[in-house]
Amino acid sequence: MVEGGSPIVLALFAECSWVSVSLSGAPIVLALFDKCSWLSISLGGAHIVLTLYDKCSWLSVSLGSAHIVLTLFDKCSWLSVSLGSAHIVLTLFDKCSWLSVSLGGAHIVLTLFDKCSWLSVSLGGAHIVLTLYDKCSWLSVSLGGAHIVLTLYDKCSWLSVSLGGAHIVLTLYDKCSWLSVSLGGAHIVLTLYDKCSWLSISLGGAHIVLTPYDKCSWLSVSLGGAHIVLTLYDKCSWVSVSLSGAPIVLALYDKCSLLSISLGGAHIVLTLYDKCSWLSVSLGGAHIVLTLFDKCSWLSVSLGGAHIVLTLYDKCSWLSVSLGGAHIVLTLYDKCSWLSVSLGGAHIVLTLYDKCSWLSISLGGAHIVLTLYDKCSWLSVSLGGGHIVLTLYDKCSWLSVSLGGAHIVLTLYDKCSWLSISLGGAHIVLTLYDKCSWLSVSLGGAHIVLTLYDKCSWLSVSLGGAHIVLTLYDKCSWVSVSLSGAPIVLALYDKCSWLSISLGGAHIVLTLYDKCSWLSVSLGGAHIVLTLFDKCSWLSVSLGGAHIVLTLYDKCSWLSVSLGGAHIVLTLYDKCSWVSVSLSGAPIVLALYDKCSWLSISLGGAHIVLTLYDKCSWLSVSLGGAHIVLTLFDKCSWLSVSLGGAHIVLTLYDKCSWLSVSLGGAHIVLTLYDKCSWMSVKRLDLVPKS
Repeated sequence: MVEGGSPIVLALFAECSWVSVSLSGAPIVLALFDKCSWLSISLGGAHIVLTLYDKCSWLSVSLGSAHIVLTLFDKCSWLSVSLGSAHIVLTLFDKCSWLSVSLGGAHIVLTLFDKCSWLSVSLGGAHIVLTLYDKCSWLSVSLGGAHIVLTLYDKCSWLSVSLGGAHIVLTLYDKCSWLSVSLGGAHIVLTLYDKCSWLSISLGGAHIVLTPYDKCSWLSVSLGGAHIVLTLYDKCSWVSVSLSGAPIVLALYDKCSLLSISLGGAHIVLTLYDKCSWLSVSLGGAHIVLTLFDKCSWLSVSLGGAHIVLTLYDKCSWLSVSLGGAHIVLTLYDKCSWLSVSLGGAHIVLTLYDKCSWLSISLGGAHIVLTLYDKCSWLSVSLGGGHIVLTLYDKCSWLSVSLGGAHIVLTLYDKCSWLSISLGGAHIVLTLYDKCSWLSVSLGGAHIVLTLYDKCSWLSVSLGGAHIVLTLYDKCSWVSVSLSGAPIVLALYDKCSWLSISLGGAHIVLTLYDKCSWLSVSLGGAHIVLTLFDKCSWLSVSLGGAHIVLTLYDKCSWLSVSLGGAHIVLTLYDKCSWVSVSLSGAPIVLALYDKCSWLSISLGGAHIVLTLYDKCSWLSVSLGGAHIVLTLFDKCSWLSVSLGGAHIVLTLYDKCSWLSVSLGGAHIVLTLYDKCSWMSVKRLDLVPKS
């Protein structure tokens, strides 16, 4: 408190300082926040507030009835002025300006967007809106009961006028014009398309539609309970008349006439096709259909619960009678007669084919089928849970009996007998062929198979996780044992023994042939193969990324080492040594023959080959587009140079020199013999004059 009674308040917080001074009724407040400063001054009827934020400044001034607010944002400025009944707001955004003016009963809004301008004016009962888009202009005027809208699109103009009870719409599209007039109870629509005009008139209870298409005219007249439709297509005329619930339809197609009459409960349809006539009569509960095809007549009569169908085909007659719960079908084909009778729970089918008769009887739970073929008889009887099938073929008899959980099958072929018995969890199969007997027994988790061939016996036993197979051939014995994931296979052939053991991640295979022994060991990532032939030993070792192969032949030793990007091959023949080294794309090959040494180096785009024969040296250098070859024979030296389009060849013989130059379209050859010189020029314009 200071002298005179004027209070001063000072507050210091951690992130805020605040000072309040009141002097003769005029309070002043200053606040300093972390990212905000705020000053408030009140004097008389005036009130001023200034706020400074991080990205925003705000000033509010109130004096009497006037109120002014100015706001400055990061990308937006806003000014609001209120004075009496007038109110003005101006807003400036990043891509948008907005001005609103309200004065008395008038209200004006102007908006300027990036690609759109909008003006709205409201005065009294009138309201006008004008909108200008990128490809569209829109004007709406409302005054009293009238409303007018005009729209101009890219390829479309639209005008709507509403006044009192009348409404008119005119639309102009790219290939279509549309006019709609509504006045009182009348409604008229006229549409003009590219290849179609459409007129619709509705007045009172009457409705008329006229549509002329490209190849079709359509007239529809509705008046009271009557409805008439006339359609004229390209190859079809159609008239429909509906009067007091009795519709009549007459259609004339290209090759077809159709007449439909409905009156009361009766309905008659007569159809005349190219090769078919069809008459349908429905009256009360009766329905009769008569169809006359080219080679077929069909009559269907339905009356009450009875239904009779008679069909006469070219080589087939068919009669079906359904009455109450009985259904009888008699079919007479060219070489087959078929009769089916169903009555209550019984169903009997008798079929007589050319060389086969078939009778099926179903009654209650029993089902009997007897079939007599040309060389085969078949009888099937099903009753309750039992099922018996007896089949007698030409050289085979077959009997199957199923009763409860047991199933027995006995088959007698010409040279083979087969018996299968299934009971509970057990299954036994005994087969006797001409030169082979086979017995299979399955019981619980065990499965045993014994096979006796002409020169071979085979026994397989499976129990739990173990599986043993013993095979005795003419010149070979073979046993396979699988126990807890470790399979062992031992095979003894006539001149070969073979043992395979797999345990965990390791796999070992040992093979002993007549003149060859072979051992393969795989463990983890390593794989080793050792092969001993008659005149050859071969060792292959693979570990990680490295691969080594050593081969010892009769007159040749061969070593291959691959590690990373390097690959080295050393070959020692009888009269030849050969080394190949590949490292990072640069292959080097050195070959030493009996009378010849050979070196090849490839590096980048360059390729060099040096060859030393007995009486000849040869050097080839290729670099870019250039190629040089130098050859030194016993009595001849030869140099060839190719560069771009030029090619030069120089040859020095014992008694002759020869030079050839090719450049562009020219070709020059100079030859110097012992007693003769010779020059050839291909292009005449290059021949010297003297």
